[in-house]
Amino acid sequence: MLKKIAVLYSFEQKCFHTETVYDYIKSNVTATIKKKDHQYRMIGIAETDEDANNIIQSFRNKFKL
Repeated sequence: MLKKIAVLYSFEQKCFHTETVYDYIKSNVTATIKKKDHQYRMIGIAETDEDANNIIQSFRNKFKL
């Protein structure tokens, strides 16, 4: 599960990002310890980069992002 791809979106920066679920959890823990805001929100989990790109395209189309 931790090697799957986290599909992220930043409403503040208005951009998408992908990284492993493990890296996303790690950055959330770090942000919490440092009491800093974490701008990226997970909007999906993908098995492959192609699946991640499909999720991103779907969000772009549905929400005009």
